[in-house]
Amino acid sequence: MIKCQGIEKKFNENIVLGGLDLHVPENRISLLVGTNGCGKSTLLKIMASLVKEDKGEIYFSGKNKNSNPTQYKKDLSYLPQEINIFDQMTIRDIEDFYLSINNILNPNIVLRDIFKINTFDNKTFSSLSGGMKQKFMLSLIFMKNPKIIILDEPFNSLDIKAINDLTDYLVSLKRQKTILIASHYFNKLESLVDKLFIMDEGIIVQEENLSSSNSDKTNINFDRSVSSFFKNYVY
Repeated sequence: MIKCQGIEKKFNENIVLGGLDLHVPENRISLLVGTNGCGKSTLLKIMASLVKEDKGEIYFSGKNKNSNPTQYKKDLSYLPQEINIFDQMTIRDIEDFYLSINNILNPNIVLRDIFKINTFDNKTFSSLSGGMKQKFMLSLIFMKNPKIIILDEPFNSLDIKAINDLTDYLVSLKRQKTILIASHYFNKLESLVDKLFIMDEGIIVQEENLSSSNSDKTNINFDRSVSSFFKNYVY
């Protein structure tokens, strides 16, 4: 599991995370929802070791992530909400670079095949449409076969077929990976999610266990929680 304990973060005098606690279950799929600006992306960047928390601790499988940061980063893949760093590189060059720096000899190419990345291998990243960029980045982060997967708005810019393909693939990973998804895309997620977290103003304000053993009850709990989210936190 990933355990965030008392996470605080300020930017200048703006409190983004105010002592947040979050327990993401191991080998389950969890969904994080919240209003724009509530701190979701900052939290995910802290969990991915891209932003340093001001206070608090993060644990993975009972160990502080800072006790072995190299191994933690090796075990984790993170999809940011926006990617602009590869603009003039070709897709093939980006892949080769990623595989090299992560010392990946046998990459997981399932999503690469599903999304037919080979059809635009020689294009530069900047020349791709938003959907093509998203497909490529999703295929890339799964290549190192990580234990922890953090996805910030993974359905952005995807067409319906790609959304269905990604959802099906994530379902196939249930009970194998620790996955945390931040998304406003609720359709079909009830078939995916084991735990729902609702975030507002820098803290977790509600969480719901969604048991997959009773699909009708799961759907009711999911719908009720999502309705609560819109009623109480979306103005």
